[in-house]
Amino acid sequence: MTGFINATPFSLTIPQGTYNIYNLLLQLASELLLVVGGLTLFDFTYNPSTNLVSLNIISSTISPLLITLNYNPILLMLGFTAPTTFGLSSVSTSNQNVNVAPSQKLFIRSSSFGQSQSYEAVIGVSNFSDIIADIPIQTGTQSYINFFEPSNYYVPITNKLIPTVNLYITDSQNDNEIIDLVLNTIYTLQIVEYHQPEFKENEIHDIHATQEITPENKDINELITRRNELINDLKKKKYSLQS
Repeated sequence: MTGFINATPFSLTIPQGTYNIYNLLLQLASELLLVVGGLTLFDFTYNPSTNLVSLNIISSTISPLLITLNYNPILLMLGFTAPTTFGLSSVSTSNQNVNVAPSQKLFIRSSSFGQSQSYEAVIGVSNFSDIIADIPIQTGTQSYINFFEPSNYYVPITNKLIPTVNLYITDSQNDNEIIDLVLNTIYTLQIVEYHQPEFKENEIHDIHATQEITPENKDINELITRRNELINDLKKKKYSLQS
């Protein structure tokens, strides 16, 4: 890596090794300290919320102090796509996101539906999730995601009224809506309403299907009657075996 310190050229070498974003920034600060000299306190930070890197100098016994880093692969790793300059009174922030923890999936969400069976820590404690489906990310950067789900997703909801239906997409890292996607999508939404019978506690219910006898359904009703007779016979045999 090459650059200038107050218009004086310099060069440094980052040792080969395995770095995460924080170790790489710490190593860069250490190598620059050897080149700059004096008592200099660097502040190189990575913001996981914005995925941006900031280069700053908090204090130094060398004043004025202005450092320019020429464009190189390491600078590109930190999100800088051009030479950058920073100093005691000048902070340099990367112009490109550094996604050091890439998302593994996208979530299709809807705030229109109230779910009752799943919670989500991203949204908050004791809050039900609004995730309808998830899309795995199995492609590289700057590429299209082609996703087709042949089977339907079934999500129990508790809505009594659905005036509108909204769908939005987030990634698996946070709950912020992704608004800069180019989407070519087709959604099919089917809402199935069902009711459960309300039985009183400790109450025995014997439910049989019955129909009014008419010429059209006489045969069907006879079958139902015969079925009920067989069920009663089986119950009697069961009781006799248990006694």
